[in-house]
Amino acid sequence: MANLFDYLERELAPFGEKPLGPVDSAALSQLVMIDGGTVVPPLRGPRFSSPRLDAMVSRLANLRRPRVHPADLLRAEHYHEGMFGGLSPDGVKRELAALVASPRFRDIELTDYAQVTDEKRSIQFAAVTFVCPGCFAYVAYRGTDVGFAGWRENFEAAYAAPTRAQDMAVEYLELAARHVPRGLPLFVGGHSKGGNYALYAALTCSREVQDRIARVYVHDGPGFKPGLFSAQDYDPLLGRIDKTVPQDSLVGLLLDYPGELRVVRSDASGLMQHSLFSWQVDLEEGDFEPAPDGLSDSARFTAEVISDWIAGYDEGDVAAVTGALFRAIEASGARDASDILLADGRKLLALVSEAARQATGDDRATLGRAVSDLTACAVKRVGKGVLDAIRSPREKEAGAAPHDGRGDAGEGDGGAAGADLTPAEAVRGAGEGSHGA
Repeated sequence: MANLFDYLERELAPFGEKPLGPVDSAALSQLVMIDGGTVVPPLRGPRFSSPRLDAMVSRLANLRRPRVHPADLLRAEHYHEGMFGGLSPDGVKRELAALVASPRFRDIELTDYAQVTDEKRSIQFAAVTFVCPGCFAYVAYRGTDVGFAGWRENFEAAYAAPTRAQDMAVEYLELAARHVPRGLPLFVGGHSKGGNYALYAALTCSREVQDRIARVYVHDGPGFKPGLFSAQDYDPLLGRIDKTVPQDSLVGLLLDYPGELRVVRSDASGLMQHSLFSWQVDLEEGDFEPAPDGLSDSARFTAEVISDWIAGYDEGDVAAVTGALFRAIEASGARDASDILLADGRKLLALVSEAARQATGDDRATLGRAVSDLTACAVKRVGKGVLDAIRSPREKEAGAAPHDGRGDAGEGDGGAAGADLTPAEAVRGAGEGSHGA
């Protein structure tokens, strides 16, 4: 089985012969995880009210701007602590070496670098435009790293959307598009939170820019706050959105997204499937291998439980829970989000429990209610799944209509069966086939 590294090492065709595809997009979405602010030319702002005049001046200015390629990022004099980010910094560093060696990627130009980080306001935004002369331009948004600011920003998108970073994504796309020659295919994409920014920008940018977009690539990126977009808002991009998620996806199933998902195979398990380096590639097709069974039962179950849980709160409640959770986690001694997100099951439960115990006052009460509500949502889903599994064969034999799970007896049975379950136990039970998701 091949992965992203194998693809980068073996796919030698230039983009002029083989157009940009999903795996190429995934590679570029990881290249933007490199802090290249000291190397890549910064984003230019408009000088005139006319986009056409500004584009003309930008083209003239380009003659004086340095041409930066992946190899320029690989120079030792540009290395600094924290230069390689994401959930797998070593993987990003290895990918850079592969891109420099690749005849397909080595001549790509990097330009219009932008980065804004504000821990106090939970803003973590970065973007770069990749240009393959004569072939395409790709606007890439950086995904989440292991810092608390980025993950808190992810949570805030559930209640505060549009966030300031999402607005920045639109502003960036509008400016970057001015510097892309007319007629050159314009792609937009990102991984994780970067995928969310890419899709938000594509949905809300001007119609002039939107019409130029060839495709939007969303690699395991979360959706949007319920009600932020209607299904009709996606119509202008119909057929131009490619959203991929692994079979055990968590992040990519969060919040609302009305479109189709392509479920791909990963050789990792659990949340580690969020890493694009674990996704399997069909080298002949130049695309990700589809997961034969689609989304796993545990992924569907977890997404349903979290959706039910969030739906039970108003914006003020979600804001209070988010604030209390991150204050407690930071006080727990966790070095960064990886201690929570990438921990094994037992360590994860221990860290979260310790965070809740160290919370004080209102935060402790808020987290206590949230955990209780989450448990209730999980128990209800488990109970409904058990009842559906038991009743379905009987109903088929009797020719009765399927039970909808809303009856008092069904909910009561489900609650009684799992009243003492923790969320983790409920999810584990679901993963063992106790529900009918």
